[in-house]
Amino acid sequence: MGKIKLVAIAPEDGWAFFEEDGKLFEIKPPFDTRPVEEIGDMKEKRRVVESAILQHEFWAKDQEFDSREALIEFLRSEIVRARNSPEFQHVMEQARRFLEGE
Repeated sequence: MGKIKLVAIAPEDGWAFFEEDGKLFEIKPPFDTRPVEEIGDMKEKRRVVESAILQHEFWAKDQEFDSREALIEFLRSEIVRARNSPEFQHVMEQARRFLEGE
């Protein structure tokens, strides 16, 4: 089994796309119980990743990992980092105020 290449990530959610052995996969939490989903042919792969980046605010990445476990550890750390950012906290506070009718 070769290296795993992270190609796109949504840090706040932990959703990501990665390549392994020439195939593209989608992964999302909970990582321990949810299986990864293989994305179709090459044309479909390009469309899905492009859509994730351009329409769904995923970040393009080009980062390699030795194993899926290492990828998952990285994704978990990115979730924590992103959710602790001042920007995310501000958005969550605005959402709380809106929902409470302030």
